[in-house]
Amino acid sequence: MRNYTTALLFLFSVLMGTVLSGPLIGHPVSARQLLPEDPALEAEIAKLRNVTRFSRLPPDTIYNFEHKFINATSGVMETIVLHPTAAEMMSGFDTADLPAHKKRAGEPEFGVVCETSSGSPEAFDVIKAMVTMNWKQRDFCCQYLPFGAKCNTLESHNSAAVGICGPWMRCVPCPNAIDFLLILVDRCRRRFPDGRTLAGGKFNLGAYGVTPPYGGYLLTYHT
Repeated sequence: MRNYTTALLFLFSVLMGTVLSGPLIGHPVSARQLLPEDPALEAEIAKLRNVTRFSRLPPDTIYNFEHKFINATSGVMETIVLHPTAAEMMSGFDTADLPAHKKRAGEPEFGVVCETSSGSPEAFDVIKAMVTMNWKQRDFCCQYLPFGAKCNTLESHNSAAVGICGPWMRCVPCPNAIDFLLILVDRCRRRFPDGRTLAGGKFNLGAYGVTPPYGGYLLTYHT
């Protein structure tokens, strides 16, 4: 795992002034098709510090997401400004036969896409990787690989890895990345007949350039 230098972090802070706000915890959202709570998983989630648990918020709670960045395609400073509700953040892209980037008019490339299968990682291991991310308190989670798959592993634990894919130097604030990955675990985890609870999928990060991979995405995958 690469450690960013002070100079690099300073550059990021200049280029990517980010304002993120939203309540951290609240009353449960309205009933939805989520798995019952797992005590071991909940105990691990409780180790996450200063996170927003959308599945525990009132449905109409507003979450403010403002992200400024240099568009690698145009070289112009751009801003993503979104004000989704907790219900919108938890809804996901559920129509399997429609491409995720065409499903929302307001910001069609922003949101969770569930892809859990028998080959997905254990949900518990995904949370363990997120806890490590959380404790390291990095400002930004970035895709810094210019060639190849253009996906950077952020953390891993046993069966699970979490990463970010997208254009070179596509970054998202790490606190936000953890919030979004927690949506994925809450929204996408499934219990299989063999007793395993798995969570797989991605969280699309919003418009970025005019060609694929669009805004890039966070993802969970099996190591």
